[in-house]
Amino acid sequence: MVKERCSFARELWENSDYFFVAPQEYAEKALKKRWKEGTSNRMNEIVAHLETIEDNADFAQTAEDFLMNYIQTNELNMGQIMNSIRLAVVGDTKGPNMLDIMKVLGKQEIIKRIRIASEKINL
Repeated sequence: MVKERCSFARELWENSDYFFVAPQEYAEKALKKRWKEGTSNRMNEIVAHLETIEDNADFAQTAEDFLMNYIQTNELNMGQIMNSIRLAVVGDTKGPNMLDIMKVLGKQEIIKRIRIASEKINL
């Protein structure tokens, strides 16, 4: 998933570390741009719904369907939600499609990372 983002093998870790280790901090520039007042509350609403989704092979697709509906229902734009989730899960705005990241990390890890980001950032 990250191979095309790397020119050298040594770049693999910096472009994929979030698959193995949850972010301990968040990219400052991305944080200022993507995590606004009320974002933590939205993330908590999203987590509450994600917890109700069955933890199976379809979790990522079901979660993405929910998120698209949430964005539309709340008259938000994609960036307001998906980039905030990416920031919570990855620690930055880099990486492959969030659906692919969700498939690899799974329900529990996605929820855990969003929860931690909401608590740490708390806007």
